[in-house]
Amino acid sequence: MANIVATIEYLVHEILLRLPVKSLLRFKCVSKQWLALISEPYFCNSHTLRLYRTSRVFPSSILHALSDSRNCQVIPLKTINVSDSFKFHNVNVPIGMVIQSSNGLLLIQRITLDGDEAEVEYFVCNPTTNKSVPVIFPTQQLSSSVISLFICFEPWKSLHYKLVSFRSKNYESIDDMSSLVISTDIIYNEYVINVYSSETRSWSEPGFTFTSHDNTPPYQINAVYFNGSLYWPSYILSKCIYFDLDSQNLMTCPMPFDFEDKRSLKFCESGGHLYFLFYLRDDSLLKIMDLNEENSEWSLRYQIKLCDSYSHILFCFTYCVVKQENDKDSLLLIWYNDKVMLYNLVDSTFRDLSSYSPSLMIETSSYFFQHYENLSCVDPIKNMKIDFDVGVVLHGYSHVGERDHTLSVHLVWPDYDRV
Repeated sequence: MANIVATIEYLVHEILLRLPVKSLLRFKCVSKQWLALISEPYFCNSHTLRLYRTSRVFPSSILHALSDSRNCQVIPLKTINVSDSFKFHNVNVPIGMVIQSSNGLLLIQRITLDGDEAEVEYFVCNPTTNKSVPVIFPTQQLSSSVISLFICFEPWKSLHYKLVSFRSKNYESIDDMSSLVISTDIIYNEYVINVYSSETRSWSEPGFTFTSHDNTPPYQINAVYFNGSLYWPSYILSKCIYFDLDSQNLMTCPMPFDFEDKRSLKFCESGGHLYFLFYLRDDSLLKIMDLNEENSEWSLRYQIKLCDSYSHILFCFTYCVVKQENDKDSLLLIWYNDKVMLYNLVDSTFRDLSSYSPSLMIETSSYFFQHYENLSCVDPIKNMKIDFDVGVVLHGYSHVGERDHTLSVHLVWPDYDRV
């Protein structure tokens, strides 16, 4: 009898492992046993690994975040008309401001004012699983001197995420930053990069020191994570700078043009591609360049002639590319004034998402991000070793207790192609 039960549980597990995330979230309500299995960290990471190792994953939705709100609205990209607005749903996140999204994980900043002092906290959150953890810095000095922080997560390479912090070498607290930046005696600023790994639960120290010729470190508005490195433009050098997280070295790659000749510039990453967008206002042209894997050459991916009624939107407001599996479905996400719109990069059509839901009327503190749904764990799992040349499957269950049906899990490494 025990063998039959174990076999049934194994088959249930194998079936669940192959289901999409949305189905798994619904199936948590089937029974306590299914809830325990689907919530189990090893299962979550195994599902994520299988998801990303068997196919290229593209953004499935847009995340609409409000500052200092626990709720974020998830907008499916497949939404076509007003009748589909019921498919919108909310997810819970820690109170604060979502400052970055990386392949399903969010980085949230919370600022608490206490008189003249401000306490800054950061959280890593997976809104799909409603799990979050605080970011712990090794020292108070590092914590209080962080200027910008980034989350870097590539689940097809590793189930562990990294954080990259930038701080000035010349001040010890955030309160000193304004006097340093406006000083006319300083031509170049020195900054220190520290990297946190969720695998080791530690920060790199003493960190990597570099000189910024632009007198500023990268911020979320002008830097993106792509293929193991953090990229941002240097207007003084007319090059793209990138920081390799594994080697912890700074390198440069060419830009496709001279910065002085262009007006509106933006980096963005989507679906495994690094894009550089620039808008030629005089010609009403939007050009989107794609960087090759060797960081050596940019190619023109899209060139769009905009009519006068829409050209001012791209020049004045925020936008990013949303890559889809089929190129003809790739989009430009634009938010401006009180609207959020999707612009099809192939057929040049606009879709106003604001008309689908009153809650999408943009407030001053609204932010939009590409969103990937997965079950990735934000709290590191101890002693979990994964060989990324093969898949990972949980195997072999045993009951603990008569009614609780708590599962003990063992790992094996079969080839998914055999299944």
